[in-house]
Amino acid sequence: MPYYGSFIVRVSSFVTSLIKNVELAKVERRGEKLTAYFSCKRVIPMGGIVRMDTDLSLWTSKYTYNVPLTFALVAALLPVISWKRRNFLEIIVILVFVHMMYVVFFEGLQLYYGFIKAGLEKPSIKEQAFWEYFWTFTQSMIIRFEPFLIALYLVMRNLNLGTLSETRKNPLKA
Repeated sequence: MPYYGSFIVRVSSFVTSLIKNVELAKVERRGEKLTAYFSCKRVIPMGGIVRMDTDLSLWTSKYTYNVPLTFALVAALLPVISWKRRNFLEIIVILVFVHMMYVVFFEGLQLYYGFIKAGLEKPSIKEQAFWEYFWTFTQSMIIRFEPFLIALYLVMRNLNLGTLSETRKNPLKA
């Protein structure tokens, strides 16, 4: 998944740069490890202009390790659910969104701590709680539960539409 991981980190790092008001200099790949380089200039009262350059490394396998299990569960649901082409698009959108959340919250938390350490931001209990909570929730719950979340979503969506086990003749019904 070298291209998928690069795509996710590049887009997510751009989103993080907008949220944290920093410049995304570049994203580099070294094997499975992707590194995003951020740069920031801030005016500090009585301190002049402070510049901070930082790089954040992330292994693609940290958030993509369960994609094969996700596709295996989806394949197991093929005979049970009456499929529409839209279902496949929904699965991909959910996967991309969850993986982008992982990268954005990881980078946001690391940049927050970097800014505090460099004196570019004052510590804020609310901001720290926000970044820590969503990073921990994404890492500990969503990424690990992602295959089952998608399977549950597909089953519930088809139950809601009344199409579960309705047609088994053509599982890829348009």
